[in-house]
Amino acid sequence: MQNDDTLDNTHLIRFAGRFSRRIHAYAKKNGIPLIHCQRDECKHEIAEQYIPAEPTFCSIFCILVGRAPVFEVKRFANGGMDITKKPPFLCESVFVPYHGS
Repeated sequence: MQNDDTLDNTHLIRFAGRFSRRIHAYAKKNGIPLIHCQRDECKHEIAEQYIPAEPTFCSIFCILVGRAPVFEVKRFANGGMDITKKPPFLCESVFVPYHGS
């Protein structure tokens, strides 16, 4: 188990890659639609198209993957901070569970 001492960009990039591969494999294995969305799309409207018709369905019925900006936070000795939006984007996953009607 790792702690915050090893938390750096390299470890975060590796973690994100592993997470993405595992999510894609899980969705494929279980027949769950994995939809890559554009940045400004309304994810709830996309998810509504995939709501199961079966009233007893109780599980994840789709996974939406979107893009979100990366923020860089710089803290100053005087207690102030600067938050800057960076050009690269990261992927965010939204798991949509459904618990019947």
